[in-house]
Amino acid sequence: MASMTLLQMVQRTYRESGLPGAQPTTITGLTGRAADVLQWVLDAWEQVVLAKDGWNFDWTRGTFTLTSASDTYDPVVDFAITLNVRAWKRDGAYVYPASSSISGASWLGYIEWDRFRMLPVPPVSANVPSVFTLRPDRSLQFYPKPTANVTAVMEYQQEPQVLTLSTDVPRLPGKFHMAIVWKAVMNATERTRDWT
Repeated sequence: MASMTLLQMVQRTYRESGLPGAQPTTITGLTGRAADVLQWVLDAWEQVVLAKDGWNFDWTRGTFTLTSASDTYDPVVDFAITLNVRAWKRDGAYVYPASSSISGASWLGYIEWDRFRMLPVPPVSANVPSVFTLRPDRSLQFYPKPTANVTAVMEYQQEPQVLTLSTDVPRLPGKFHMAIVWKAVMNATERTRDWT
């Protein structure tokens, strides 16, 4: 099945719910029942995405520079990740000196924060970090701090995409877009049942 835009999902939800009245032709400036249908679709999109960890369509890989100036990084500020990180993959990360090629890469282990914070302070210096952790403030910390710039390659799951335009298409593969519609229909049925 082909991908659907946000507007097409709203229109399809309108039809499948059996709601009276004309279907919207845009999502801009909706009021009344049409605005409700839009919200049900947006809620359904988020519910579908958050129903399971590890969806492949939300997976991505980032390449980041770690410097000798810091061992702690904010993903948004320091790595310019525009969509919030839902979860970092704890395996599959690797690092290599920025001055060399990927052939010099080494795996980066993950340690839970409670154990990580017990590592020796001040941290020993090494060419490249060997472990990382996710701190309670959702920043990443690497150990030991590199002595020169290092390239880190890490995988993560993204937060649900924000749909705002009529033409926005969810990252979810098109063959699953009807799952959003049917979840929106369920949301609509639950809500309209309360109105009768």
